[in-house]
Amino acid sequence: MIFLSGIRWLLSISITNMKSPLLSYIRIWFTHYVGAFVKQINWFRIFITAGMLLLALVAFQSANVHAGAFQPEEALLILHDGQEEYLVGSNIEYLEDPLQSLGIEQVSSAFYDDRFIRGEVDILNFGLKDSVYWLRLTVRNGSVLEEHWFLELARPSMNSVFLYRQSSDGDGFVETKTGYVFPFSTRDMPHENFVFDLHLAPGDEQTYYLRVKDMSLDLPLRIWSGGAFGRHDQTSRLIIAASFGALIAMLFYNIILLFVMRDLGYVYYSSFQIFLLLYLGSIQGYAPRYLWPNATSLNFFVIPILIEVAITFQLLFIWEFLRFDSRPKWLTYICHILVVIFLISIPPTLIIGAKILTVVLPLVLIVQVYALVLGVWAMWRGYKPARYYLFAWSIYLVVGFGAALHHMGWFTAIQLIPEQALQLGAVYLVIFQSFALADRISYYKQEHLNSQNDLILQQKETLGLKDELNMALEHARMDLEDRVAQRTRELIILNTQLSEEITERKHAEDELKRLASIDFLTGMFNRRYFFDLARQEFVKSARYNRPLSIVIFDIDIFKSVNDTYGHLVGDQALAHIGKLVLEITREPDIPARFGGEEFIILLPETDCDNAKIFAERLRQWVEDSPVLCDNYSIPLTISVGVSGKDSRGNPDSFDHLISQADEALYIAKNAGRNRVTCHWDTIS
Repeated sequence: MIFLSGIRWLLSISITNMKSPLLSYIRIWFTHYVGAFVKQINWFRIFITAGMLLLALVAFQSANVHAGAFQPEEALLILHDGQEEYLVGSNIEYLEDPLQSLGIEQVSSAFYDDRFIRGEVDILNFGLKDSVYWLRLTVRNGSVLEEHWFLELARPSMNSVFLYRQSSDGDGFVETKTGYVFPFSTRDMPHENFVFDLHLAPGDEQTYYLRVKDMSLDLPLRIWSGGAFGRHDQTSRLIIAASFGALIAMLFYNIILLFVMRDLGYVYYSSFQIFLLLYLGSIQGYAPRYLWPNATSLNFFVIPILIEVAITFQLLFIWEFLRFDSRPKWLTYICHILVVIFLISIPPTLIIGAKILTVVLPLVLIVQVYALVLGVWAMWRGYKPARYYLFAWSIYLVVGFGAALHHMGWFTAIQLIPEQALQLGAVYLVIFQSFALADRISYYKQEHLNSQNDLILQQKETLGLKDELNMALEHARMDLEDRVAQRTRELIILNTQLSEEITERKHAEDELKRLASIDFLTGMFNRRYFFDLARQEFVKSARYNRPLSIVIFDIDIFKSVNDTYGHLVGDQALAHIGKLVLEITREPDIPARFGGEEFIILLPETDCDNAKIFAERLRQWVEDSPVLCDNYSIPLTISVGVSGKDSRGNPDSFDHLISQADEALYIAKNAGRNRVTCHWDTIS
């Protein structure tokens, strides 16, 4: 009765602007019911009732989640005559393939057998993942009467679903490739969901592999008996057909009112309904099957595109509908920013497809919260149309919020598929939002009359309020000056704190630069930082014609140290060499670990003869300083190559200088190791 009365009231408001004696009589007749309807509504009771219903749904959901947490002792699922439906999440073993490179021959091999992980809940939900998941399910038909069992994946928008079952001869697998981005003709059974006939005779046991790929990986997998699936499918289609029928009927109704009222709110609302309807049809598989069956390329990006456009029109409608005088500017700015973000996200969606959902779904959560906050704010500020708005949008916002969290993997719905719950919430929304739009039109008319009366009263009160206004302005000025002074003091304190923080960050940055230039094992410079400094020294040497030398040395037969004593002792030996080099070098010298057991030292202002003397001293020191490890010592020797830029030679580049030293090192190693060889000596 309340619903019928609401329809009468909605129609009465809708025809208010139509001028006709008959229509005026109808409007007066409908208005009689409007008063009785509005007076009987207790908004507090409505919200309390809605809240209790939501709590009951949450409690029911939680009970089912805990009930589904029981895990059988083994993964094998045995089908019985007494049970017609099985949630198989806890019987499934899964394997993540982040590189998307594995094939059925690999995952079914013994190598990957123990890498599968057992599911712990009735419905697996991996959230937003750009990975392939392999599912393994072993089923035994313990039924005597039932020969037809069906595996259903109730996610029509899953991008790709490949089923593998063992061939009849036991050699290899039979593959069924289908998915949202594949033609509908690839389905094992002509159904919007992915339904596979298991072909499992009584007493047979079979292992099935599923390869699934989508950005949102929630996997409501069920096994049905033939009769139970038919009954379930008939009931589901009846509910979906009724809800789609209601949505389409209300869409046509609002489009008619759009042309009659010429109100911008109806433009945004009708557009939102159109794209919401297309989204629901796409996510449940009906739109790709009946509207564009041959254009499978659209399925790559159509769902995120429809989400982005629908949310954009939702924001525009909310912004237009809740246009009250005291609306804060920051709420308007947030709306504009969100609209721009969703519009900007459309072009990338055409390229990357569903991957954009990692960005879009969190934004959808923000939009739902924003829509609720704006409605509560408007109602708190006394904007009467916000009552119907909150009443109409409350269920839809909660369901939309829950659906987004479900697809992000934060929780898993057991009893309802999120898209079907969203569709029922949309039916609730479009019906009661029509009441809200009509109430808004009536509200603005009354506001127009009230504003005229208020204007007359304000003109009479203006003269009497002049002195009070001046006093209020003076108090406000003094209060503002006090606040400015207080704020100035706070800013001075903040500036002091900021200066201290900048100094601390500078010290931290210098420390990070130092650590980035040091080889952690030896304490010397690393190769990259050595080349940065060495090239600068080479340029300086060339510009002012100053001597410069390079010493490259290698630990002799270092591999035997690693092989004999282990890599930890080898690392200790490298650290020991680094310590000796740092002790023998001067402050201007630039020692570095060149790679592995090879080291390099740049000697500025040092000619080749002095560099050779330094190298010989270093070689002798290393030979006289064995590595002490536990109760034994390990003798080490080095082979050294020296090259320099002095009166005897002037290499044209730093790389040439290093190449000369490296050649000298090679000669030293071939000559028997534990010696120093200078490049110019080899030439002479």
